[in-house]
Amino acid sequence: NQTKFIKEANMKPSILKASIKVMLEADQPVMIWGSPGNGKSSIVYQVAKELGKIVYEFRGTLLEPPDLRGLMTIKDGRTIWCPPIFLPTKEDGILFIDELPASDVSVLKALYQLILDRKLGEYSLPKGTKIICAGNLESDRAAVNRMPTPLANRFTHLYLEFDNKDWESWLIDNDMPIELIAWNRFKPNRISAFNPLSTEKAQPTPRSWEFVANILKVNKNTSLLYELIQGTVGQTDALEFCAFIEDWKLLPDPTKILNGQSSEVPGKPSILFSLCAALAKLVDKKNSSWFFHYAEILKKEGLIDHAVAMIHDAIKRNKELMETVGYVNWATTNGKIYAS
Repeated sequence: NQTKFIKEANMKPSILKASIKVMLEADQPVMIWGSPGNGKSSIVYQVAKELGKIVYEFRGTLLEPPDLRGLMTIKDGRTIWCPPIFLPTKEDGILFIDELPASDVSVLKALYQLILDRKLGEYSLPKGTKIICAGNLESDRAAVNRMPTPLANRFTHLYLEFDNKDWESWLIDNDMPIELIAWNRFKPNRISAFNPLSTEKAQPTPRSWEFVANILKVNKNTSLLYELIQGTVGQTDALEFCAFIEDWKLLPDPTKILNGQSSEVPGKPSILFSLCAALAKLVDKKNSSWFFHYAEILKKEGLIDHAVAMIHDAIKRNKELMETVGYVNWATTNGKIYAS
């Protein structure tokens, strides 16, 4: 049982989000640990948006102890401290301190009072302010300092672990290019592959693949694609991804499948992943019967995993598909697959 708990200590993003919400309700400061580029900051802002809270963010790496207390001024013949503008001014907000472990030790000590007593000199955090901090792991060689024990004892420590399914859901929710959705399924182990020992400046992380998505959205010059992606995720992944993109030229026309003119099943895995991603994005209630018919063809070809993933994507994009005859028949016939 102890081994089970140890294995489950790292949280995928959806579980981490739920845990943060519990900690916010309990008014317990949270420290989120994770590798560079895995989405720690993004998750904090997602939680804040879902809860309707304002985020006041500052980075510990940019501060010195005097920056926290602010400048002195004179009032009624006495000196007082003027709090810096980045500290919360409204009630029920979230104070988010990013890159906390990379802060100078003197800054970490200056934060003791703010995090435990919610005060800093004459300044007090507004009523209802919640505290969340984040930082990289020492094992990632991310220039972090060991957190002093008195400060560490003020937090509940949560550890973020990358999860392909959660990331795929995020891609769909944010209307990211379908090339990345297909790539996530084709090479799931290359989305979060940060290596602290690598000498390459660019590495594959969820953050850097998001940069690739932005490049794909605006770049029309295919001759530049490799150089741009190499500078974003590194040479090896850029070579493989660009080869993967080249396979899109061999993609069967998904519109012909969705209007019943074709039922071609590609033999090359990269093309099949891409075709399923395209079909999931293009399907609607009008052509759904052919979409689910194609799913049955994939099932007969021994490609049930592709069919299930394709339908999952389509339903997430358009829940109205669950009202179609094709989906009802599919779910009725294949209920055991989902149960397993």
